[in-house]
Amino acid sequence: PPMTPPARLPRGDVRRRPIKDALFYGLADPRLSKSLQPRRRLEARATVASADEVIELQEGEHRVVKREDGHTTLHFNSAGRMLSIETGTIGKLAGGAVVSRDGSTVLYTTACAERALPGEAGKPSDFTPLRVDYAERSSAVGRTNSGFFKRDGRPSDREVLVSRVIDRSIRPLLAGWAQETQLLSWVLSYDKVHLPSTLAVTSASAALAVSEVPMRKPVACVRVAEVDGKLIMHPTKDQVEAATLELVVSGTEDAVVMIEGEGMFISDERVLEAVQLAHQHIIPICEAINALAAAVGKEKEPVYDMPEAAMEAVSAVGTDGIDAALHIGEKPLRGAAFDAVKTSVKEAIFPEKQQPQEEMEQDPDNQEFDEEDAKIALKRLTIRRLRHMVESEGRRIDGRAVSQVRNITIELPILPCTHGSALFTRGTTQAISTITLGDSQMQLVNPTLHGDINKRFYLQYNFPPCSVGEVGRVGSPGRREVGHGDLAERALRPSIPEQKEFPYTVRAESLITQSDGSSSMATVCACSLGLMDAGVPVKSPVAGVA
Repeated sequence: PPMTPPARLPRGDVRRRPIKDALFYGLADPRLSKSLQPRRRLEARATVASADEVIELQEGEHRVVKREDGHTTLHFNSAGRMLSIETGTIGKLAGGAVVSRDGSTVLYTTACAERALPGEAGKPSDFTPLRVDYAERSSAVGRTNSGFFKRDGRPSDREVLVSRVIDRSIRPLLAGWAQETQLLSWVLSYDKVHLPSTLAVTSASAALAVSEVPMRKPVACVRVAEVDGKLIMHPTKDQVEAATLELVVSGTEDAVVMIEGEGMFISDERVLEAVQLAHQHIIPICEAINALAAAVGKEKEPVYDMPEAAMEAVSAVGTDGIDAALHIGEKPLRGAAFDAVKTSVKEAIFPEKQQPQEEMEQDPDNQEFDEEDAKIALKRLTIRRLRHMVESEGRRIDGRAVSQVRNITIELPILPCTHGSALFTRGTTQAISTITLGDSQMQLVNPTLHGDINKRFYLQYNFPPCSVGEVGRVGSPGRREVGHGDLAERALRPSIPEQKEFPYTVRAESLITQSDGSSSMATVCACSLGLMDAGVPVKSPVAGVA
């Protein structure tokens, strides 16, 4: 039937309702929605589709396709799956920007670094200034956030964990780089089949490869799972859920950089076989990223090279003191000895601090390196001497042999009002675990792109600054606490009985009271003891070592 538009009201009249008018004119009417679609959008899709040629590659092969407008696409076949990395169209002002695709899963990743002065390279510090942020947008699965605030907010635990995977894969290859660097990765589209976490690592590596950041070698990341007794590369989400072993492996063409995963009581030989299979598929991906960097990569910024004279001077005056400090078993005394070595090295190498400024400028030897160079050299020398001591004497820094475990003491229960508790002490590392049992309402609701997932077993790890004798922030868990808690939770999860056998929700907490070693593995031991103290019929006790 014919429609009569609403009466137009004077401008500024509070009764004007443009949204109501828009609805009246048919923006929400199914009869008119098709005719109101903009034609330019359909033409653009046709143009993009016609511009991409069909690429057919054998397993392990890659091809770089570069268009006249600068858009470059890297296609590669990994374990029979076609993936692509595009650059040159989106994010041109970033140091490096790529769009990666695996099926209908699409990620946008950028790499940016602080600008250094022309021809100069900053001196590296003890910590590589790298920041990684990974975000899974709810719009990637056609959904918006529930509740009053619709904007994607603080990162979820899963986003933090993926950010840590990217960080641990990339950071070792930026050694010596001193400029502030940030990697950002967004999941723009997710088909709920091809998992985006491993693609995020490879995308970050590709973004760095085409940027000015001097990464030593490209990194690639793959996932391998054992399903029905067979090892599968790039498993889908359903295959991961049915797997008895899942590993995420990052590496370069030459070696493995990072491993993360979990298994249902898998043998050492099977895990090694999975790692070797994963690295075989990492090598061709790294070669593909090298080809993309050769085609469109920017000129790399220089990396500061410490003068060899600094290492020679520090070695001459500091080796004996470092060796003596390394043979002190008690940590406080050893720390004081190292401070004394630093002071003596500084006084021996830079006595000119007491000289007049004119004499320092006339002495050319004073211009070879400075105190920052000496500090870097002293740290490297300490690492070398420690490694030499372990290899030549079979002795560790606290006096133990390489196969000797620290003294272990266990107390349980230690808390009268908890369902389960334990105190686990290994050397000077100590953890208190508490276990709380409850019904289904106590389950942890974990928001993901697959919807809310309820966890009937979860572990929360707390690392206060007092555990290492320091003063610091206390509040919401940091990235390290989220990561270590997930690591311990993965270790204990296979020992939790099935819901039919034990229909309770289990919450485990770990409070680190002392730390001088792997507190995450102490958490595994403490929480395993706490579970047994609470009466949970675990399938097997679980212990952790680093």
